[in-house]
Amino acid sequence: MGLYRGMWPTAMGIIPYGGINFMSYEYFKRLWEQHYGQGEEALPTHVRLLSGGFAGALGQTASYPLDVVRRRMQLSSFVHFRDNFSRHDYSTTYSSLRSIIIYDGYMGLFRGISINYIKVVPMVSISFTVYDTLLKYAGVFEQTGY
Repeated sequence: MGLYRGMWPTAMGIIPYGGINFMSYEYFKRLWEQHYGQGEEALPTHVRLLSGGFAGALGQTASYPLDVVRRRMQLSSFVHFRDNFSRHDYSTTYSSLRSIIIYDGYMGLFRGISINYIKVVPMVSISFTVYDTLLKYAGVFEQTGY
């Protein structure tokens, strides 16, 4: 049951993560389109990769505090963790956020984010680029006039 602890912060984190990823990816592509003066289908691959990388970093930054809360809630079910952090309350999302801010400060909500960027930025970058490339080869850009 300890693995299901932290389900709510995970569910709440999906909305900003996905929304910011897609919104910022499209925004960065539009900036490049204006810069190059061409349509989306003509954007070079490296521009799509860069746009996806920036989008991944922004989405991860926005949702990372909820990821920290989830991990703390899951770890609190282990005895060793409870013994070391007995004064902390990680039973709910709110109490976990409160404990992290009180005892670790606001920067505690972002502990470990730099190492997470190493995973997320390339993953989102490649995912969006592959998706756009498949749309291009499927002829979706020509059909929609996009």
